[in-house]
Amino acid sequence: MHFLGKLHWSVIFQDLGIPIGLLVGFIKFVDMLVNLESADLVGSATAKLILAPIYGGCIALIGYFWASGSSNDFNDSMQKTAISWWVPASSITSFLIILLLTLRETALVTYFFEPLPFSILIVVAAMALKSSKSNRIVALTNSLLFGAMLNTAVQVVFYFDANDNPDDLGYFVGCSCLALSYGLICYVCIYLSSYKFAQSEKINASRVTWHWLEISGFLIFMFLAPETMKANFANIRDNDAHNALESRVQELEKKLNIKDLTQNK
Repeated sequence: MHFLGKLHWSVIFQDLGIPIGLLVGFIKFVDMLVNLESADLVGSATAKLILAPIYGGCIALIGYFWASGSSNDFNDSMQKTAISWWVPASSITSFLIILLLTLRETALVTYFFEPLPFSILIVVAAMALKSSKSNRIVALTNSLLFGAMLNTAVQVVFYFDANDNPDDLGYFVGCSCLALSYGLICYVCIYLSSYKFAQSEKINASRVTWHWLEISGFLIFMFLAPETMKANFANIRDNDAHNALESRVQELEKKLNIKDLTQNK
């Protein structure tokens, strides 16, 4: 978009730095879940998941401060209707090729599609397009946010309903990360294509980015917090069982000692 559509790079950095950082973080985390060999790796993978959007935020800050320090209004420097379809199409194609190569490198191509989160996102987006008569770009962008939030809520319900099976727990966390990845991929493509439409279709990228951060934060704190209430109760239950077993062992030892003393007499 910078070279073909004359859109200044600072605008792209500012609007897409954090969403792409979140996307990279979720893809890397799903890759860790697929190839998980030890539970000890979850902590480092969570740190990398949080670190990726921080890098994206740094890129967004560079774009923001560069645009703020310039006398030109880069957001209005390009007439949207003046560019051809092939400009955003080329940018979207390049983005998808890089994404596919990343998935291939991490061996996630076969694991990247999950029917339930993908179906929920498609249904919500279709309902938004059908109900909106104008500003469909904005409506579709908002529907991606709602679909990602709904997907995360559904997976949270499944997660807490699971019977502490590590495979099931990892699957639900992975589905949530994939749901947000689907939404972020679609959002980047819609953002790039929006530069072909009229000014009424302009996306409020700062607001949308903030909402993506909120949903991602919800996912991280619900699934990857150091300890949840469920974990606390599970630890209490395990401690009670351990204490009961220890008391039983002590009683048996006392009975054996009494029996030995009786036999010796």
